[in-house]
Amino acid sequence: MTPLHRMPPLRPVRSLEELTSDWLADQLWQLGADGRPPEPALALCSHLQRHLAPPLQRQLAQRLERRCGSRPAGPLLAALGYLLGGRRLQLRLQDLGAVSQLSTGAPPPSGGPRALAVRSENPLWDEQEVAEHAPALARVLTDFTQLVSLELTNHCTNTVLAVVGRCCRRLVKLHVELSMADNEGVRLLLGLPDSMEQCLQMCRRGTPLSPTQMDTLREVCFESTMVGTHGYILLLQALPKMHVCRVTEVDIADVIDGIYGADPSTWRPMVPCYSLRRLECRYQLQAQHAECLARCCRHLQHLCLRGRHSARNDLMMLHWFTSLSDLTSLELIDVHPAALLEFLDIAGRRLSSLHLVETSRASASLFSDQARHLFPSLRLCLGLSSLRLTLAADVTPVSPPPTQRALPSLVRLGIEGARAPEVTRLLSASAPRLQELELEGLAGGLTDEAVQSVLADGGLRELRRLQLTDCEMTEAGVESLLTECPLLHCISGLGEGLATQLRCRASENNWNLDLS
Repeated sequence: MTPLHRMPPLRPVRSLEELTSDWLADQLWQLGADGRPPEPALALCSHLQRHLAPPLQRQLAQRLERRCGSRPAGPLLAALGYLLGGRRLQLRLQDLGAVSQLSTGAPPPSGGPRALAVRSENPLWDEQEVAEHAPALARVLTDFTQLVSLELTNHCTNTVLAVVGRCCRRLVKLHVELSMADNEGVRLLLGLPDSMEQCLQMCRRGTPLSPTQMDTLREVCFESTMVGTHGYILLLQALPKMHVCRVTEVDIADVIDGIYGADPSTWRPMVPCYSLRRLECRYQLQAQHAECLARCCRHLQHLCLRGRHSARNDLMMLHWFTSLSDLTSLELIDVHPAALLEFLDIAGRRLSSLHLVETSRASASLFSDQARHLFPSLRLCLGLSSLRLTLAADVTPVSPPPTQRALPSLVRLGIEGARAPEVTRLLSASAPRLQELELEGLAGGLTDEAVQSVLADGGLRELRRLQLTDCEMTEAGVESLLTECPLLHCISGLGEGLATQLRCRASENNWNLDLS
């Protein structure tokens, strides 16, 4: 173990409070960002554990988390997070071995983080490399007894899923992205003793599956993986208490047919899917499969559907979900406006969150002359607090009818598309309580002129947070924005140069301004 006097020099600490300040977090970041080995962290953590009470240790760990942001921690910072105990820890795959060296066969004093993200920086899947790190991953997962959320990116294979199933006893959320894991990996994750074919035969006969692992799992997402229809059938059959399922890369219709069969007379609130609270379906959904989901998933609170841009199909599809009393959040992709308007007329009062997506220009666009009644229909959504619109690139919005204060509860608005400033101006005048605004995908970037056009009607006086992409604003434009929006205290997405200038101005003028 490296003694403290052999570690890189730190400025002497002036007070106990400084130990949990941003200064110490910055110093530790500089020590850990250049790939130093984790051994010095043992001495440093031992020193901090002797002189800091557990609440102060947690404060320091949380500041390190914020300092790392979305970047992997590196070995020294990972070791600090391991020993001091933060809520979330991000690791590179190659750092697992170094961190696992700290394992003593017992959990760290804090029990370890509640959330862990492991990412490989190698974009190519290397089964041999992953197999070499699997024992280290097993040691880390076994030590982290408080772990409830796990994200695996760029390296997850069936071997890794088997390790996760064996070692994680309290896991609630699992997110796997960019991996070669497949249906067999799902079987290994759940610890199902039978072969894949035997499991599927049991599903067809309606025989309950008996997983030996992962009975605490409530949220699952496989994104850009090899998990197919059979994998999702196993998940939904084996985990009847699952609350969140994202079916992003397979047709939900095939999953439904595999679980319930194609005969509507057999569709009833069976154990699979009955406990689902959130369901995302990215494939086009036909009306008959929507009927099955509505009958069997009676407790859905959030639903994402892709329509067929057919008035008849989409009307019937949405009709089945008007009876779900718990449904308060909805994301609709390429749904015909006529179907949307009828759904909002019937069930809009229950919605608190609505996301409308158009992936391409269609003859019946949500923002064309054929959809002039969209804004009056939104007026019926009295409890709507969050609205997000993703517009096709060539959609030209029409002016809504004059409906002052049509969205009295709206506090969050997100708009993606080339015409975002125009739509923002149209909607902000009807949302007097708007506090958070997000603008993306603007044609030519967000300029001072575009911002002034949004502010022209004075509809953003309550704005507190602004998130931007492709920002082309100048310092004068931001100062004008701050003048027009006196409550605005957080702006993200500004260019690095502009953000640096504004930080200096904020320090000089004692502004309460977050430019993260």
